[in-house]
Amino acid sequence: SKYRGQPQSQLETIQSRAREALKKYLHYFERWDNHQRSLKLEEQTRAKLLEKIEQNINAQNGTYI
Repeated sequence: SKYRGQPQSQLETIQSRAREALKKYLHYFERWDNHQRSLKLEEQTRAKLLEKIEQNINAQNGTYI
């Protein structure tokens, strides 16, 4: 028959390339995800800091500047 499938070495090459592509994708996805988490944490920290500043100003413990 003219369709015999791919030899084992070609199949291994395809699998190896797919594995490397997946590793590369996961690397960049993890970088993006960590950046998103960092931004979220930064927003939370900023909100807490502004709240503390407001409390200190209202308690007349000094000024912001």
